[in-house]
Amino acid sequence: MGISKLINVNDVLYEILGTMDAKKSEDKGTEYWKKR
Repeated sequence: MGISKLINVNDVLYEILGTMDAKKSEDKGTEYWKKR
């Protein structure tokens, strides 16, 4: 149970970091297009 719980936490953290990265690159993308 302990190991599977750790894996689950890692998955959640990975998902959160992934969505944060996507938001950041999205913001950078819109800024880039506004400059053009």
